[in-house]
Amino acid sequence: ENTAHLPPMLTAFPPFWGGGPSPCADETPDEISVPEEQQPPSGLPPFPDREADTSLPPFAFPNLGASEVPESGPLASDYLAFQPTFDPPFDPTSGTLCHWMMVDPSSECAMAVPIADQDLPAVSMTILALDQRPVLKAEVYRGQECEALPGFSPMIGDFWPPENVCLSSMERGTQRPSVVLTSLPMEIQRSDEGDKENVADENAEAAEEDIQILSACYLVRADEQSLEFDIYNGNGEFFGRMGRDHSRSCRFMMRGGNFGEVRYFVDGVFEDHAVLFTDMCQDTLADGEPFEVSDLPFPEAAGCIRLRVHGTQAVDAGLILTMLFCAYELRSLGA
Repeated sequence: ENTAHLPPMLTAFPPFWGGGPSPCADETPDEISVPEEQQPPSGLPPFPDREADTSLPPFAFPNLGASEVPESGPLASDYLAFQPTFDPPFDPTSGTLCHWMMVDPSSECAMAVPIADQDLPAVSMTILALDQRPVLKAEVYRGQECEALPGFSPMIGDFWPPENVCLSSMERGTQRPSVVLTSLPMEIQRSDEGDKENVADENAEAAEEDIQILSACYLVRADEQSLEFDIYNGNGEFFGRMGRDHSRSCRFMMRGGNFGEVRYFVDGVFEDHAVLFTDMCQDTLADGEPFEVSDLPFPEAAGCIRLRVHGTQAVDAGLILTMLFCAYELRSLGA
C-alpha cells in the first residue's frame, strides 16, 4: 500500500545516509564524534569506518527462506530461497549488492512489488510474498533535499568510476537518497485477525530497532539535462551507477565493477508493469508482469508487479528490486 509519510530520519537516514551533517574534512575517522542520540539503532549497518560485530548472528529474513524447492507444481514459483549470511568483504567485481539475498539457480523467488505513486513526495511500500507475508520495505523520496549535487559526469564516459562519484555515502553530506530498500523487523508479520493499524502500532518500536538498510540510491547528474542514480550497499559503499541506456529506447543499465565491466539491464513496457532483467550475456535474471484481476493472490496485489527472480546462476534479488525502483523513478523524472 502506498502511503505518504515524513522521512523516518532515525531509521532510513542515520547521519551517514544523509540524516545529519557530514563530518568535517579535517577530522580523521577516529576523531569523528557522533552524539549518542544519533547512533544507528540496533540492526543498522555500522558506520563505514568501523568494523562490524561478527559475534552477532546473521540477520535472518524469516519470510525469505526455503530449505527445499519442488521441482514442479503450482507452488514452485511461490517459494523464496534467499540465503541470509554475513556480508563478506565488499567485492565490486562480483556484481552482488546484497549477498544475503541471493536466489539459488535451482529456485525461483516470486513477490508482489508495488510501484510508487508519482504524485506523492514520500512513499513507503511493503513488498509481499505471494502468500501475503511482508518481506521487505522500499521507500521513495522526492524533493529539494534529494536533488543531485553540483557537477556532472555520465556513467558511459572516459572515466570509471565517473568523475562526480562519491565512493562513500558519507561524502554526500545532507543529500538524502531517493530510493531506499530496507529489511522489515522479524516481529512484523501480517495478521489474519484484528486491526492492521493496531498491529502496526505494536510493532513501531521494533521497526526502529531492527530495520537494516540494504541499498540506498542518490540522484546524480550525467549531463546538463540527464539524471542517473549512484547505488550504495548497506555499508554505505559505492556499488554502481544506473541510468538510461541510450543505445536502446526504454532500457536502463546498471554499471559497476572496478572498471565498469559489470552491467545489468532492465527493459520493458513500464506503464504496463511488464519488465525484463538481463545480464551482459542477455541471460534472463528476472521478469515482471501485472497481476491478472482474475488471478490475484490477495486484494493488495492489485496494481503490483508480479516479480519473478530466477536465472541459470545465482541472482541477487536485492539488486533486482533496487534496479526496478530506480528505473521507475528515472522514468518519472524524465531522465
